[in-house]
Amino acid sequence: MYHFGSKHQKISKQFKEKINSPKDVEKVAEIVKNFTPKETILFGHDQAKENPVTGTFYLGNKNKAQPAQLFTGNNMIYRYNNYLVLPNNKRINTFDVINVYGGNELVSYVSGEKGNHVLLYFNHSSNLNACGRCGASEGEKGYRILYFTRDWNYKRYEEFLTESCLEGIFETQKIKTKDPGILQFKVPKSYSSPAYTLTVDTKKSSVVKSK
Repeated sequence: MYHFGSKHQKISKQFKEKINSPKDVEKVAEIVKNFTPKETILFGHDQAKENPVTGTFYLGNKNKAQPAQLFTGNNMIYRYNNYLVLPNNKRINTFDVINVYGGNELVSYVSGEKGNHVLLYFNHSSNLNACGRCGASEGEKGYRILYFTRDWNYKRYEEFLTESCLEGIFETQKIKTKDPGILQFKVPKSYSSPAYTLTVDTKKSSVVKSK
């Protein structure tokens, strides 16, 4: 946890904008150096199951240190956020409706009489623990379509993979197209499905999966 002094609100906003995925969280100590925090509280991982969790409070620089305690056995005091700002002053946190991995980026959206839908590109870790199966992989990549009502109330989403360690999707080939708004990918056979072609229309915010 960090406090940035008299400009805390402004600097913390800039700092939070740098934290968009579990990979970023792992690099927090490196990222925060550029923002020069005035106060820092650090809790270690070695006693995560004990209550209280012990840590250290640093004031200004790390030469002024005091012991700190977190009175819980769970040291996950942060929350990942990946907000998608919608019309009508609404917003949705993709961590709540998709998964805790984040990594979603807005591509485009379309509004119609039957409802609205949003096209996202995603790129996130395969394994939050960064170890074990797929811990060191390049991650899960692809596209998602989020469906909403006409009033922008969330309904459901669809996911289309272009790369995946968990599904065994590697060496996907991008196909050249005449229209820059149309993206095509030749996705090889995976652990659970045959090979397919993915056509992404960024103007219509649509994805078509074909043989």
